[in-house]
Amino acid sequence: MAGGGAYIGWWGQMRGPHQAQTGIVTYQISPFRQRAFAGAFKKGVFNVVRRTTAQAPYIIPPFLIGYSMFKYCKDKYAWYHTKEGAAHAGH
Repeated sequence: MAGGGAYIGWWGQMRGPHQAQTGIVTYQISPFRQRAFAGAFKKGVFNVVRRTTAQAPYIIPPFLIGYSMFKYCKDKYAWYHTKEGAAHAGH
């Protein structure tokens, strides 16, 4: 052996070449947990609709205000580029 100390074995044989290794823990997934998308379409669509309608009062009014401002400014800009708008702006 290169260094002093106890022999711990080769890779995977921590107790020696012919002894069974102890302390091995194995894990497996429960059969009830393996269905990741169980009920996703049956319950998921209604959940999306419920959450969307709950957030609608916070989303729709600012969107309508912003869109109406955009529409007003766009129409006003187009009006200023007409003969009547140019005459009105240059007085």
